[in-house]
Amino acid sequence: MISAIYESRNILKLFIFPFMVFVVNYAFVFLGVYDLLNNLGMMMHFLGGISAGYSFFLVLSYFESEYSLKLNRFFTILFVTSLVAFIAVLWEFYEFAVDYFFGTNWQASLGDTMLDLLLGIVGGLFIVLFLWGVNMFEYGFGKIVNRRQCFLARLIISNFYAVEFFKMHNCFQH
Repeated sequence: MISAIYESRNILKLFIFPFMVFVVNYAFVFLGVYDLLNNLGMMMHFLGGISAGYSFFLVLSYFESEYSLKLNRFFTILFVTSLVAFIAVLWEFYEFAVDYFFGTNWQASLGDTMLDLLLGIVGGLFIVLFLWGVNMFEYGFGKIVNRRQCFLARLIISNFYAVEFFKMHNCFQH
């Protein structure tokens, strides 16, 4: 199910997408982009949830293929979304620590923190539902659904590791 790039020694490469979001976040902080675009922080929390959910979904797929781990749809969605929620909470603790020790204002209010958590979790839930849907053709949904979903996947996910995900699902053979 997972191609050679996802061998155990390369599993950390699956987390390049969240790392890129982290780097872009700091570039935006230092360049003052957040001061220019007020809603960019909300979009970045949503994108952070998507990136974490994407990586956790692929890691779970790796463990399913390598260790015969089988989770049904509900537990796959619950597990990945729970991991994303955990990462979102850790990120908010990090923001709190930066505010506390450096006197910044990354957490403007409790409402802002709750919205950030919600957007991260919704982003993770969105991507796990989407990727699970792309993965469903293996269980008998046929090639028409596969073509449609792979086309949407090409439009939505802009990560170079997504190419490997699409290759393993035969999205480029249509």
